[in-house]
Amino acid sequence: MRHPQTIAQHEGHALETVTLESPEACVTLLNYGAITQDWRIAHENQQKPVILGYEDAQRYFTDSTSLGVIAGRVANRTAQGRFTHNGLSYQLPVNQPPHHLHGGHQGLGKRFWTLEADSAQEAIELTYHSPDQEEGYPGAVDFRVAVRLQGSRLIYDLEARPDRPTPINLAQHTYYNLMGSGDIWAHQLQVDAEQYTPTDA
Repeated sequence: MRHPQTIAQHEGHALETVTLESPEACVTLLNYGAITQDWRIAHENQQKPVILGYEDAQRYFTDSTSLGVIAGRVANRTAQGRFTHNGLSYQLPVNQPPHHLHGGHQGLGKRFWTLEADSAQEAIELTYHSPDQEEGYPGAVDFRVAVRLQGSRLIYDLEARPDRPTPINLAQHTYYNLMGSGDIWAHQLQVDAEQYTPTDA
């Protein structure tokens, strides 16, 4: 593991980066948005990139595609930015009109997380405290993301501890290209799931 480094300042916060390494792979993460910036796999005597990411980490500050972030509090779209719970109605910011997307204007993917490295485990832990009513959501939530590199396997452990019932649906929002170049139209994906959520118009 390369030790965490501060590479820039943004609105009073330090932008930190850390790289996990194994003989088969290396992965670079940021404390901003808990972003996975780069993941390279050893293949045919090369380190082949398998995800999309900006080489200049400061470009994430203006990115609108949620590239590599932990998306939330609620990933995907909340129709009209509205939901009800226990008879109460909540209006969230509409940041992708007419809907609420990935936690709002300043969702988890646009926040600075606390980053701690565990060199012995080749792992990092990112934590973030989201206060009550942040982006319109009820309840305070402590979020934790643990990321471990085992050989060429990258493992994410996502945890949320709210102080009261509140909607939470986290997603690791990386864009993959397993060939490292070209398009992805020959890729095939199999998801072992009992259910999925289709999208509508």
